[in-house]
Amino acid sequence: MKTLTLLGLLLLLLAFAMALMETANVGPTFPVVSFLYAMLILTFFVGIFGLLTNIINYMVSRRVYVVFMMFMSLCTVPMMIVHYMVPVHYRFSAINDVSTDSVEVPQFYNSLSSRRTISRQQPHVDFFKIQHKITLHPYLGTTHFSSSCQRISRLVISSLSYRGWPINFSAITDSTIEASASFFFANYSSDMVIRMIDSPKGGCSVDVRSSSRDDFIDWGHNILLIDRFIDTLKKICHSQGVV
Repeated sequence: MKTLTLLGLLLLLLAFAMALMETANVGPTFPVVSFLYAMLILTFFVGIFGLLTNIINYMVSRRVYVVFMMFMSLCTVPMMIVHYMVPVHYRFSAINDVSTDSVEVPQFYNSLSSRRTISRQQPHVDFFKIQHKITLHPYLGTTHFSSSCQRISRLVISSLSYRGWPINFSAITDSTIEASASFFFANYSSDMVIRMIDSPKGGCSVDVRSSSRDDFIDWGHNILLIDRFIDTLKKICHSQGVV
């Protein structure tokens, strides 16, 4: 019991650090993300294991370790924090394809069928199935930069690398870049295409489209993925003197 409690305490501290970083949108480097995600998962399972251990102990000896039970319950909290931080009205919106430009949306190099993962359709979750459609991003429009698209393109690649999102190099052109985007608490990925267009008055306009790989509600992930990417791109541009 003592060993399990000490292990749970250590993992809980690391997991809370990860949950706070994700909630505050503090993007660490990819190896650190992987480590913290592993701690988050491990903490959750240690908490579950501790709860089961206490339940079995109660069934055998009729003794309940109240403090231990409360602590192990707390170990499951960080996982719940990062999974439920998306606003409810985003999670239940009937969308799985979101773009910052709903008139002339960025187009993917690969078709949906080629990007789609193994079907997850189950009879009891059929009511979550929806049609793919473009819906205007409610709070984010086209992002404009004063620098050329050639320079912005390099910063886009840097932003994707910083977030640890794999780039589809076969889809890279002078004006579009595709990547596989995900949160480090999500078990599935969305596809993202970033389109750069030279503005008539100079500078570069950037539009982003995020599309889930299945036919189910995306639970608001696509909207947050676009937010995360634009936020990272703006920070990197600012550090490079681009406005």
